[in-house]
Amino acid sequence: LGALAGGATTSLAAVDAPVVVPGHALAPLLGQRIGALGLLAWRDGAWRPIPFQVDPRVLLERSGRAARLVHLLRTPGAVDPVPSRPLGPEDEVLFMREDAGAEPFVTSTPPGARKGVLLRVAGGGAVGLFVFDGPPPLSPIRYVRYDEAADRVDARTYTLAFSRTHPLVFDTLRIRNPGEDARAPGAVSPNLIDRIKVRIRGRILHAFPLSRSEADFETHRDGVRAGPVRIVRGSRERLSMFLGLKSPPVEEEQIFFPDGFEFPIWFVKSGVMNRVATRLDVRAGPDWSSAALGMRLRVEGEPGDAPVDGRMEPEERRLTAEGPTWNLLHGPRGAILTKIVALPGPDGGSRVPVGTWYRDDRDERDPPEREPGTIGAIAFEFSDLARLGPGEYHWAVITRVMPHYREGDERAALEAIATPPRVSVVPLSISTEPPR
Repeated sequence: LGALAGGATTSLAAVDAPVVVPGHALAPLLGQRIGALGLLAWRDGAWRPIPFQVDPRVLLERSGRAARLVHLLRTPGAVDPVPSRPLGPEDEVLFMREDAGAEPFVTSTPPGARKGVLLRVAGGGAVGLFVFDGPPPLSPIRYVRYDEAADRVDARTYTLAFSRTHPLVFDTLRIRNPGEDARAPGAVSPNLIDRIKVRIRGRILHAFPLSRSEADFETHRDGVRAGPVRIVRGSRERLSMFLGLKSPPVEEEQIFFPDGFEFPIWFVKSGVMNRVATRLDVRAGPDWSSAALGMRLRVEGEPGDAPVDGRMEPEERRLTAEGPTWNLLHGPRGAILTKIVALPGPDGGSRVPVGTWYRDDRDERDPPEREPGTIGAIAFEFSDLARLGPGEYHWAVITRVMPHYREGDERAALEAIATPPRVSVVPLSISTEPPR
């Protein structure tokens, strides 16, 4: 069983996005020492360093299944991308689109650079990735930070922390204003979430009921990669199934960007599971806290918003339906957009059936929980997974946080999710002459 889990006048959702450049696209720089690389943008007539990082990816070999690329964490036998390691085709270079600068009419290169490429971002903007003879110029800016002791991510627009007792899920989510000093009085926004809840229901061998939650997972952190632009948190999970039996360990990654996070999810359906689990329904999503009262919830395909007020009105029951792939919690504090993306299944066509489940009732308890009741609880629901054929199914839950949300900003955020920034790579001729 797979683990579950701009400018001052515009919203961040409309302008920013992480730009990920695969190493194989950087052929002129392959083999160069990672510690010699610097990423710079052309601004005010000069090359200026911007935040970036190089993350490795490796093929994870899996018995009986196709290998897949994963980010390299501190797993046994792994080699961290130390500065002396050469840039490889499976590595990734990433930066934020908003940090791109202009492209000069005559290209010069920064002092000390001996090789470089220009990365043109579709829609406008460019950056230069250079190899330096000495220490490269680096930006001091960090958009994301990780606190290992607290298992917490502090990003530009949010703070997220995983549960101390059940680290499969997170139970802290605060919206932050960019540039906000978290230490200033009154700067800390309220925690909007009770916790992410996972509910698994089904039957074993047609006879025995199966009822599990996030409390029934055994979770171990499997390492963290924390750069200035992206954090990758690895974990390994097993689920207590039946008569003391546990599922095989599943390796997962949670990925955190300055303005949102992504949880790729892999569901592995084996022939044995087909015979043992004769019914299997899975639901996962946030139960919001009382701090969310007064906000509103929008669901794809619905004409209006549902008020988050702790009262489940009859018309709100229509939000529980198959088909919607995104929802938006919004109010004066900002907005949180969540989108699920499903990829084709093992036969190339079938996908995991996905629906939306909604409850807003302060009197409806759903333990384990810190705050009794359900407040605007919105989850993605996967019904009767036992019907699926054996194989591997993959989807991703993508969240974007918008502190300065304005009506319609979710459309720009959804478009950015659907069409990540594209980059063209142009080799540069090194020149020490300044541009004219």
